[in-house]
Amino acid sequence: MVQASLLETVARSENLWRAFRECARGKRSKLGYQRFFFRIGERLVEIQHHLLAGTYAWQGYREFVVKDPKARVIMAAPYSDRVVHHAIHRVIEPIFEKILSPRTYACRRGLGSSRAVVDLWNALRAYGECRYVVKLDVEQYFASISHDLLIKSLFSDLPDDSLNDLLTSLIRTGHSGSASTGRGIPIGNLTSQLFANLMLNPADRFIEKFFPQVLHFRYMDDIVLLARCKRDALDCGYAVVKFVSEELSLSIPFTKMIPLASEPVPFLGYLLHHDGYQVLARNRRRFHKHLRILRGRGARESRVAQAQLAYEAWTVIPARCSHLSQG
Repeated sequence: MVQASLLETVARSENLWRAFRECARGKRSKLGYQRFFFRIGERLVEIQHHLLAGTYAWQGYREFVVKDPKARVIMAAPYSDRVVHHAIHRVIEPIFEKILSPRTYACRRGLGSSRAVVDLWNALRAYGECRYVVKLDVEQYFASISHDLLIKSLFSDLPDDSLNDLLTSLIRTGHSGSASTGRGIPIGNLTSQLFANLMLNPADRFIEKFFPQVLHFRYMDDIVLLARCKRDALDCGYAVVKFVSEELSLSIPFTKMIPLASEPVPFLGYLLHHDGYQVLARNRRRFHKHLRILRGRGARESRVAQAQLAYEAWTVIPARCSHLSQG
């Protein structure tokens, strides 16, 4: 029996239907969903035909700015493109999941932000005050990713080349200017999350190979280095800065390499210390602003209460760290 190619697997009716179902979560009240659903059978068959014929053309993005807390340009793809994003992701994500470092947490089953916070906090507790922490942050990460390097990385690990043209066109069809500069992937695409995880995977492996005495925790481009001594942490930090510049064509400027020593560590909305934690003030302000907006729009009290409970649940570190006091 001949095994189906990656493209054929992406274009299977069942895969497209499941991709549509995934894409529909939380979007059923949106006009894009309703228009697509009105002619769903015809649209899925049309997508399948164009995928298999190699004629699928990505449409334009709708751009808007979100402050979270700094301004970011979010790019919303048309609904049909999002269905294809999910269809691709369903097929290639398991392939790349096998090669990603266990030290990167973003958008991964069984990991995610909660697990990243718990793992870092447990490590801080174990090290106590006898530790040295360095934080690293890639400058303009999504906007700086090299198309050529990303494409090379993707193709080197895919088992066949049937998706090469589709993935190349997806990567090169970004926001205005990305095609001419050869850099940048859209914040907002499901596939972009996977691509961004993959792009810094060589840096994860570099740390694990050459600095085994340093623990590292990565959530997208937010990296925390934890070591017993200052020299190890700083040497690792400088080496990572050099590696991502020379090998990945990315920049971690001096202002984004922050020595924290034994001070509390800001990470994913929390301020973590070996004996306590706080929710960052900006997240408290964001929540209260959200409540004001809900009430200003006349939301039902049940909706406001739901938001309140969700926030309160988020502020509590999971049970395996409950023995640590909340600051």
